[in-house]
Amino acid sequence: MSAPLTYHPLGIDSVTFACQEVGFWQRTLARLGFQAVDPARRGADGQGTAAMTYGGLRVLLVDPTSTEHGPEVRRFLAEHGDMQLFSATILVTDAAKAWQELAGRVRCTPLKTILDPLGRARTFRLALPLQSTVSWGLAERLDGRPIATTPAPWQCRGVDHFAIAVRDLAPWRELYQGLGFETIYVPKKEILGEYSAMKTVALQRGGWVVALVEGVSRERPSQVSTYVGAHGDHAVQHIAIRFDDLRATLAELMGRGVQFRLRRVRQVSSAPIVVEDIMHEGKDHSGPLLQCFTKPLARRRSQIDPTAYQAGFFFELIQRMALPAKATAEEQAFHDPTVIGLYRSIEHEEVEQDSGLVFADMEGYPFTKAA
Repeated sequence: MSAPLTYHPLGIDSVTFACQEVGFWQRTLARLGFQAVDPARRGADGQGTAAMTYGGLRVLLVDPTSTEHGPEVRRFLAEHGDMQLFSATILVTDAAKAWQELAGRVRCTPLKTILDPLGRARTFRLALPLQSTVSWGLAERLDGRPIATTPAPWQCRGVDHFAIAVRDLAPWRELYQGLGFETIYVPKKEILGEYSAMKTVALQRGGWVVALVEGVSRERPSQVSTYVGAHGDHAVQHIAIRFDDLRATLAELMGRGVQFRLRRVRQVSSAPIVVEDIMHEGKDHSGPLLQCFTKPLARRRSQIDPTAYQAGFFFELIQRMALPAKATAEEQAFHDPTVIGLYRSIEHEEVEQDSGLVFADMEGYPFTKAA
């Protein structure tokens, strides 16, 4: 019998990206509105590492010069590409209690106290029985987590959920259920694009929510399948981050030059892009919601076609119009039309062979480094 559920995930402590050059991506994230964490707070791994915040979202960047993680990051980049999610850490109030429970369900690293760029933490990592691109850690913060020194009203509240691309949905769903997650969304109808489809299921344990997606190829390969092929199994395709006022946020970000995926095919492609071109309107158990999706942060050279590049990680921006409540079977935490809208947006870009990035003036970025 599995150990009882004894800990409650509060939310996401931080996410870590493996990147080719910390300096380049610090500057790029700063254009999005991220702010650097005070370097004086860094732990022993100051070289090749940077910490940034965007309201409630805390990001760590590590590159191959990292004192502690250099060789591991170098291997990760070769296998999975630039600016892919290397790891994510879940915030808990009692790491020892979380370790005791999860060690009875899955192999865990020893519990230890560390000093990282965000401060001191008691933490451990899960050693998943399936091969995974992203790794999960759980942490109890022993001192205050840093926040932006000059927070802006349009900065995000935190992570709403992770969207994770997998080769086969069934074993991953079973694994998360074994970790104490409950299923909160299964589509009532097929998630169908014009040329392909996908299967999906969302699972939740407290403030830790994952949406698993598996590609179904038809006339064309599913964009989920190509993502897994380019970046690996159980790779985070995007994280959804919450905002209080998405329209105001989009006005700010579009003014900064941020590029978004289109919601619809425009009649006049040369006309300026407006909010209605990129924003999806949907609903779930908590009521109406708004969401949109950035273009990828980076792309990776296709292993099939050397002249093409596969889309990498991107952000979803979401505003829930009411506080979320616990989902029921009839009122699920995701909603078919909004999930379908995202899928078709990405499929449309792939069909049109869009090579855009989160900023239009990133063409000079050396893709060959992430090949």
